[in-house]
Formats: sequence, C-alpha cells, structure tokens
Amino acid sequence: MFVNDEYFDKKMQQILDEVREVRKYQKAQNGEKEVFGEGEKIMDNQDLCQMLHVSQRTLNRYRKSGSLPFFKRGQKIHYKASDVKKFVFENTEQK
Repeated sequence: MFVNDEYFDKKMQQILDEVREVRKYQKAQNGEKEVFGEGEKIMDNQDLCQMLHVSQRTLNRYRKSGSLPFFKRGQKIHYKASDVKKFVFENTEQK
C-alpha cells in the first residue's frame, strides 16, 4: 500500500492533536492547572531543607501549624516557590 506525503502529514497532525487533547484532559483531572501556574517552580522537602537550612522535622512543624502551604502527589510533599517566598517574607524579622 502506498501512502503519499500529504496524507501521512495530515494523519500525523490528527494524531498529535488528539494526544494534546488527552494530555490537557489528564492535567485537568490531576488538578495541575490549579497547582502549577505558568513558570511556577515546585520544590520538595529536600530542596526546601537545603534552601532554608532547616530539618525535615522543622518543615513538618511549619506544615502542621498551617504557616507553610504544601500539596501532595502520591506520598511526596511539594511546595510552590511563590508560597515559600511568602512564608519566608512573613516570618523574617524586619529591622
């Protein structure tokens, strides 16, 4: 069977469009649009411990007190960089 280039390109474009639609649907189902803003950096516990020079126990205390917003994907805890920046600003002694 012979397939001309124009037909092949058209079919490939249809397939790519369908894959993009499925991915959009998956992102919406997982809530990625709500959690991940455009260009938003996401950090995990290890990243944040190193950045703030604190232990995981300290992060746990911040989370439990409600002062440090977080979200979970599976068993892993993540933080939005914008939330961390706000947390640091609000909890830093200003002189």
